[in-house]
Amino acid sequence: MTIDDSAFLKQFLTEEYQTFDGVLQKVVESDTVDELLREPIEDELYFLADREEVEFEHGHGWRLAGGEE
Repeated sequence: MTIDDSAFLKQFLTEEYQTFDGVLQKVVESDTVDELLREPIEDELYFLADREEVEFEHGHGWRLAGGEE
């Protein structure tokens, strides 16, 4: 399934009108979007870390390399 699939998008709609921002928020928070985005983003962050462009520290997260300690 893709995020522009009509069946996927219909699950976030109701009988009531919603703003685009409201629908978008529901889509972004969905497990499907998490699954679509998590792995490629994580892979790219580790790739950038291997190139020493970003850094990761447990308990703190990610940052651009060369930040203050």
